[in-house]
Amino acid sequence: MSLNQTVKTVKPMSCKQEQFYVVSPEELERYINEHFQPASDLEYQVDQECGSDDVRVFEVTGKSDAYTRGKTARFVAGEPTSLVTGYLLDELAAKGALPKGSYLVK
Repeated sequence: MSLNQTVKTVKPMSCKQEQFYVVSPEELERYINEHFQPASDLEYQVDQECGSDDVRVFEVTGKSDAYTRGKTARFVAGEPTSLVTGYLLDELAAKGALPKGSYLVK
């Protein structure tokens, strides 16, 4: 853009500020593995199929339905499972082990 061009007025970006519980992947692994012992061994990056610099947000509602309990049971039994982190967080919230809310993992 040259200095002589007129700058158009841009409508402001629509966004809002939110609050998150911020946790590292390592602390998340430790906490989940201690709660679901002895059979559990969550490897967060493997479970989420992500790299060490990826950022994820989990909306933890504390919802504990049959599907969530099934995913949790398979994890605790040591069966192969993937993308289970969110379900485990919901189970922990349902049991009162952590507060409901938005969890930013980075």
